[in-house]
Amino acid sequence: MVQGSLEYYKSAGNLATIDLLEFRQRVCPISNRFPYAAACGTVLTVRRGLYCVLIGAALYALSPLLSRGDTIDFDSQGYFGPSTFAEAGPGQTLSITTSVGVVTLQGGVIITAGAGNSLDATSVYATGSGLGGGITNPLTITFPVPVTNFSLEVGNGVPFSIIYTVADNSGHSQSSALTGSVWQPSLPTVGTTVTVEAALTASPHIAGLWNFWIDDISFDSVPEPSSMALLLGAFAGLGLFVRGKSRN
Repeated sequence: MVQGSLEYYKSAGNLATIDLLEFRQRVCPISNRFPYAAACGTVLTVRRGLYCVLIGAALYALSPLLSRGDTIDFDSQGYFGPSTFAEAGPGQTLSITTSVGVVTLQGGVIITAGAGNSLDATSVYATGSGLGGGITNPLTITFPVPVTNFSLEVGNGVPFSIIYTVADNSGHSQSSALTGSVWQPSLPTVGTTVTVEAALTASPHIAGLWNFWIDDISFDSVPEPSSMALLLGAFAGLGLFVRGKSRN
């Protein structure tokens, strides 16, 4: 058996252990005169496949730098309260640590398995008229930085229709009329402050009466410039690596 022939590389597992570049250099230049063309094509295909795997692994490793998602459902954050406003006391300002930093909620109280709330038996952040200090309309959510893919649940706790508006400090908003139901608004991007407000001037309403809650606040972080620079640098380095290999 001639050393350097296709049979040589196939024997004794040599094809699995030799350097693919060596195989390409020693066999492929004479592939036009010998039946080695298919083998050379296979080697190149395998190399390209390895590059694809490498690119996929890089994307997977760097994906946490691009976007991180959070959901505030209060139960997972360890917030539990009574089932009525009377037992809850004055308004509670919540400071919740997330991937974007500390998110602050103001204007409500934690109610768990609220009496008469058949829509949500978990912990919610609720507000109502005629209650203690610090319980307000609107509820306010404050982020340390702008976020994307913002959504939440808004529940109407009164038996008549009220228009609710979710708005941020960057000019984005959505409104909907609710009657004893749950609304799930979403905004692609929001600023650092989001308010959820019942429009008490809408008809019908009863002398400034409101009672509503929010839950399941979800959002994604905006990629930081340093993260994007790291990602672009990684792709540039990978591109140079693949280009260099393809020239060998």
